[in-house]
Amino acid sequence: MDEQPRPDSGSGWTAGKVVGVVLGFLGMAGFGVCSLCGIVIAIDSQYADGFVWFLIILGMGLTALSYWLVVTMRRKAREERDRDNP
Repeated sequence: MDEQPRPDSGSGWTAGKVVGVVLGFLGMAGFGVCSLCGIVIAIDSQYADGFVWFLIILGMGLTALSYWLVVTMRRKAREERDRDNP
């Protein structure tokens, strides 16, 4: 037989990917809620200055980065699983 036995294929998920996804979900929830609360406070408050809006925009950026982390970890795990299971 020419074929080499393939090692037992896994799901593509490693401990690092699971931790990355969990941290990504926590980041999305935390920064997202804080950004929304900041927007509500800034709209209600007549004293909202540029620094408050800077923090809101920063929070939205961190939410987007957390979302990107989750999507990337899921895509990498799927690619690894598909590569191991032809």
